[in-house]
Amino acid sequence: MPVKTLNARFVKAVKPDPTKQIDYVDRALKGFTLRVSPGGSKTWMLQYRYKRAKRRLTIGPLSAIDVVKARREARDAIHMAANGQDPAFAKKVASNAKTFADLATDYLEKHAKKRKRSWPEDARILNGSPHKKRTGKRPHIGLVKLWGPRPLAEIQRSEIRTLLEATAERAPTMANRLLALVRRMFNFAIEHDWIALNPCQTIKAPSKNVQRDRVLTEDEIARFWEATEQEQPTVRALLQLRLLTAQRGGEILSMQWQDLDLPTRWWTIPGERAKNGLAHRVPLSAPVLEILRPLEVEADKRDPKSPWVFASTRRSPLKPIEHAQKAVERVRQRSGVEFRGHDLRRTAASLMVGAGVPRLVVSKILNHVEQGVTAVYDRHSYDAEKRAALDAWGLRVMAIVAAKREPARGAATARTPAGASRGHVAAPSKAASAPRDSIRRRTLGTAKLAARDRLALRDFGDRLRTVLGPNLLDLRLYGAKARGESSDDAELEVAVVVVGNSGAVEDQVVRAAFDVDVAHHVHVSPRVLTPERLTDPAWRMTGFIREIERDGISFQRYRASANIVQ
Repeated sequence: MPVKTLNARFVKAVKPDPTKQIDYVDRALKGFTLRVSPGGSKTWMLQYRYKRAKRRLTIGPLSAIDVVKARREARDAIHMAANGQDPAFAKKVASNAKTFADLATDYLEKHAKKRKRSWPEDARILNGSPHKKRTGKRPHIGLVKLWGPRPLAEIQRSEIRTLLEATAERAPTMANRLLALVRRMFNFAIEHDWIALNPCQTIKAPSKNVQRDRVLTEDEIARFWEATEQEQPTVRALLQLRLLTAQRGGEILSMQWQDLDLPTRWWTIPGERAKNGLAHRVPLSAPVLEILRPLEVEADKRDPKSPWVFASTRRSPLKPIEHAQKAVERVRQRSGVEFRGHDLRRTAASLMVGAGVPRLVVSKILNHVEQGVTAVYDRHSYDAEKRAALDAWGLRVMAIVAAKREPARGAATARTPAGASRGHVAAPSKAASAPRDSIRRRTLGTAKLAARDRLALRDFGDRLRTVLGPNLLDLRLYGAKARGESSDDAELEVAVVVVGNSGAVEDQVVRAAFDVDVAHHVHVSPRVLTPERLTDPAWRMTGFIREIERDGISFQRYRASANIVQ
């Protein structure tokens, strides 16, 4: 190997030998070499010893590295070898170093998808969302787009902190999620020996986690519902079911026809599609059935029939809708109600508790995991309690919507009919035939009842309305808490007046009373009366109560006027 002074003039002037490659060794720096191939390519190399063994390091081509830089890298490599490190091996490791894009792919495939039900959110943070926002907010830029080609070892703590601070200014909660994800990803890289240290160490959450507490008012519920009516049927049903069932958005989106038993009014969410991994039975109220049945009719017309209730209309019908964010934004803009999809679930839960439904029952409806020793031993399904609560909630939502659609209805019914005295409630004609939507349900004398008793009385009437069916023209309940030796054994005594042609009314009333007892732990003692047994043809309230008392039912006090529950 010829020894030369490797400088810029020599490197430029040296010619290749067409018959062989020649290595020119530098006279000043031992082992520093320029290899010239027969084809004319010129490459910088370093020959050195590491643990007494001859080693060779390829520094790079002359076209990319000039003589000054090549000599500097050769000196650094010699210094590494003198300190017990093999520069050739270090370069090989560096060339195979994982980039952030490699980490993102492996983290999602090997960790997130296998262990996290919320992995799509991780994927969105890493890759960005393909859906454009219509809110005017700046869309989130995926981390892979920011750091994708960079080796993991090059990503510094300072730039992570800078990114978090910029994110916290526009989305504080997202900044916290971003930090948690990046920290977990670098820990994943450490576990797989890709890096030695986590750059997220000592970085604190940039924002304080604030639990969202948004609950829609009744007026906002009515405006939300009215705005959803302008959506196409599938999207409209999707949004309305989120409010009526109080279930998670992802679980509703993944609803399949095989999960539904419409005749018995049950929806079973399999454990693999439930957030907490536990199978969950959701009772379907009457309003929910009215929403699902038209969708079932349309689904039966498709060939092939999609297994998904909310099948995609743009992609293959054999796939479900991915999300309804754009629809939520349209409804938000149309209604003027500021809400997120999860606020509908919180609204349903909060208003059910406010109506007297026990928190434990609401927790069962929401499919929350109970903590504590009692949860280990309590294996009661709470199916009856959940059904009673969701049935009552569905009726309340429908009443809110109806009140918005017919604002003058309450004023019209409050006026006293011509020829009737104050305190009279007009009786329907037995010959009349009323459509199901016009059935009136009136609860009188409930001023002294506790919230739980009022809820039980309403549920009792709802159950009777359901089982008596289209033959029912009018149902009136008169209830009061009867005296007992203690508050535990006191009974909710109810007088039931039924106008219609339904048979076996007594049996249905007794069955409904038993179901309410199971659902609300309220002892209901019903007495069935017919209009013929009433002396006052106008069903005057005081005369009716006297007739009931003559019939052997003892009541406490009543309020002076009717408490009409639409």
